[in-house]
Amino acid sequence: MKLTFLRKKPSRLPLSQEYQHYTELRIFTWIGIGIIVTSVGIIGWFIYAHVYQTIDRVDALTFIQADPTLEPINFHLYNTITDAWNTKMTKTLTINTTTIRNPFITPLSASTTSTPVITTTQTTKTL
Repeated sequence: MKLTFLRKKPSRLPLSQEYQHYTELRIFTWIGIGIIVTSVGIIGWFIYAHVYQTIDRVDALTFIQADPTLEPINFHLYNTITDAWNTKMTKTLTINTTTIRNPFITPLSASTTSTPVITTTQTTKTL
């Protein structure tokens, strides 16, 4: 069994006179592609920032100017609401203490609860 990945790489053949700058040309090609991509990106950003955003701002400005910013106030309704508010805030609260039960003095009787009293003679059904 031969292991192919353990073989040594073949040595590079000497390049002829016309191909001796091949590696430098490859590097310059990649640098040129990077410059072109960067230039296209910068031009795209410039067009977006200075053309499309300007159009969008003008469109928003015309939309804002189309609607009136001040609406007429209904002073009759405003006065009615402020009078009701002031009446509510200045009204004194009176508490009738005779109808309020004191839970610490009088114990609860069985007749004041809404639940039925269970006696020992009642049976419960199980399902």
